[in-house]
Amino acid sequence: MAFQPEKALVEFFYQQYALQGSGKLMLGSVTGMLNMLPQYPVRGTAYCALAGGLTVFAILLTRAIDSYVPIIARKGGGSSMKLRSCMTSVLAAGCLLLTGCTTQLVYFNEIYLVNTCGVPLEVEPHHYTNWLPPIAPRLVAPGEQVSVASYKSFGEDVDQQVSCRYSLTVKGAQRTRLISADEMRYALLSIKRERDGSRRSWTLKDGVFCP
Repeated sequence: MAFQPEKALVEFFYQQYALQGSGKLMLGSVTGMLNMLPQYPVRGTAYCALAGGLTVFAILLTRAIDSYVPIIARKGGGSSMKLRSCMTSVLAAGCLLLTGCTTQLVYFNEIYLVNTCGVPLEVEPHHYTNWLPPIAPRLVAPGEQVSVASYKSFGEDVDQQVSCRYSLTVKGAQRTRLISADEMRYALLSIKRERDGSRRSWTLKDGVFCP
């Protein structure tokens, strides 16, 4: 039989997909789990289990295709390479659709404080985020707005994300006030949430935390 380069090319890519696809999926699963475990251990473990199940399914389906495609092709009088490439394309499309369906939206919850105290304030939040580095104290002029908490969320509201270790130091010209996590959660109960795409914000004003 004469050498057919197009069939050899399809076979090469199919073998590469079969050998490497599962490994890439497993690597992606482990990476995603490690990224989620510090803040979301239950969700990270669940997603890892789901990805592991998909990996096993992909391996078994690949073996089934290798075993049954030549038999189906002989019975139908067609080319096994064409049938195999068609089934591989369908499998890839299905995996993409399944990935899209299982992808969870990420939101960014922001808490803002507006200085309505009439004097400049020095504001410093502690344990205020689950994705940003620590920040230095910031000087906020009257009327200005500053972020005092920022959380990456997979559906939780901000009051569920405020850490028990959270605190906010508000320093005025003569006095300093320390706001605890419980005080922040209580203040958020009366604040209406605003939403702009994936960003959700709560704005504290009316001198609620003036020192």
